[in-house]
Amino acid sequence: CTPLRSSCACVLIDLVLPCLFSSDAPSRSLRHRRRPTESKPTANSKAMDPHLHHDQQHGDHHHQQQCNCSKTTTASQSLDELEFERGIWTAAIDNDEGKIRSLIDKGQLHARDNSGYTALHYASRSGHLTICRILLDAGIRVDEQTHGGATALHRAAMMGHTDVVNLLLDRKAKPSIQDSDGKTALHRAAEKCHPEVCRSLLQHSPGLLTICDSKGKIPLDLVPPT
Repeated sequence: CTPLRSSCACVLIDLVLPCLFSSDAPSRSLRHRRRPTESKPTANSKAMDPHLHHDQQHGDHHHQQQCNCSKTTTASQSLDELEFERGIWTAAIDNDEGKIRSLIDKGQLHARDNSGYTALHYASRSGHLTICRILLDAGIRVDEQTHGGATALHRAAMMGHTDVVNLLLDRKAKPSIQDSDGKTALHRAAEKCHPEVCRSLLQHSPGLLTICDSKGKIPLDLVPPT
């Protein structure tokens, strides 16, 4: 294999072979299909959520504070946006430990935004390990899913945050959960070329190799060509 993008394929291939030929290898075929357990977001759920629309415009989840969009508050700013900025989700994005603790004390630990995201989704996507640990220690549920079926593990894996992925796995996150596209965290890591995340996920759960998404693709199929 060559460097860069193909390194992800190398990791997957290196871990596929011993898994397939070991005594505890999964009994199902490499292309066994497990269907996603959550339906896709409805048109109404997309329409009501300005943050989801923002993601679609700027490529992937999320958030307005992590792109070059203006943050200027105007008279036309929606109540949903104001609520978001004042809520625990923005504190998670901003890596604001003091505000996170304060909002937890005020009962916002399990709050969800209009897309179903919790603070743990945002902290995981942003790679804020300490914030993730604070939220988990406070009792946030590690496998909460968004309206699109994504867990915090999906978000951390997609962004290549290996330390957060390892923390979530240590806290009993289930890497076999599929989002509304049928993708596991391994699919998301593979399609974004994050070899170390792939390695962590496969060492924890070798059976992820056999799970197909809603288009019949295993994670190895999603590694972009060199």
